[in-house]
Amino acid sequence: MRIFFSTILLVCVWQFSALAQVKPLTFYDTIPIKGSTPKFTLYKHMDDWYKSQKNMKQTGRNRKEWKMKGKGFFQYQNRVRIDGVFTSPHAASKMKGTIVYSIESQIQDSIIVITYTNFIHEPVYSEYGNVTYGKLMDYAKIPPGKCMEVEEWCAAVWADMKAQCQKEVSYRTKQMLPKRLVRTKIYKAPPAPPQVEEVAVKENNYDHLKLENYLIKEDPEVLKAEERRKQMEEASLVKAIELEEKTAAKAKKEAAATAAKEAKKSKGDDDDYVKPAKTKKQKKDPYDDYDDE
Repeated sequence: MRIFFSTILLVCVWQFSALAQVKPLTFYDTIPIKGSTPKFTLYKHMDDWYKSQKNMKQTGRNRKEWKMKGKGFFQYQNRVRIDGVFTSPHAASKMKGTIVYSIESQIQDSIIVITYTNFIHEPVYSEYGNVTYGKLMDYAKIPPGKCMEVEEWCAAVWADMKAQCQKEVSYRTKQMLPKRLVRTKIYKAPPAPPQVEEVAVKENNYDHLKLENYLIKEDPEVLKAEERRKQMEEASLVKAIELEEKTAAKAKKEAAATAAKEAKKSKGDDDDYVKPAKTKKQKKDPYDDYDDE
C-alpha cells in the first residue's frame, strides 16, 4: 500500500514540475516617452486608451505603481490552405471564433512597458461543430491532442494563430499614446570593437612552424613537368662536366707528348754527336786511332 501511494505521489510531483516549466504565449512591448512628460499625464492617456479601445475592458488599476490591467479579444478565422494536404470537411470553419488575452501596462522611467499574455482560443459553435486550440503556449510545435487533422496543417494553423496574436498586440501598442509624447530619437550604444579570435596553441607543439604548412599546393602535372625540367638540366650539366674533363685530359696528354718530344730533341743535340765521314782525298791523321779523352 505504501508503494502505491508513493508511486502516485511521484507521478503528481512529476506532473506539477512539468506544468511549472510550461510558459504561456507572451509578448512584451515598450513605448519610449519624452523625458519632460509627467507620469500623471501618461497615466491619464493610458486610462483613456483602455476606455476608448473596442473589444477591450479595463480590469484593474494601481495609481501608486502607475499600473493598469485589462482584457481584450479579437476575431479569428482560419484561412490556412496547403497544396496537396487534405483535411476533413469544414475543418477550418470549426475554428472560427475569438482569441482572448490579458494586458498589463506600467509606466516606468522614460518608457511604458506592456505585457500581453494568456491567449485563449474560443471558437463559436456552428452547425459543423467546433474545435478549440485552448490556451496558446510558447511551443514551437502544437502539443499533441490539440488537433486531429494532418500534422502539417495543424502546425501551420498553430503558427498562424500566434502570428495573428503578434499582429494584434502591435496594433494595440501603437494606439496607446499620441505621437507627440513618443520619443523618436533613441540612444544607441556604440558598436563594440571587433574581437580577435585567439588561437590556442598546445604546449611544445611546433607543427605550425613546419615549412610544408606554408607551401602552396600545386597541380600534380605542373610538379611532374618541373621535375622533368630539373632532371634535364642535371643531365645537361653532367654532360658538360664530362666533356670538359675529356677536353682537359686530352690537352694535358698533348702537352705531355709535346714536352717529351722537346726534351728528346734537346738531348740529341748534346749527346748524339756524329763525326763527319772522311773523304778519299783527305789524308789520314795519325792521331785518329786514339780516342779523345
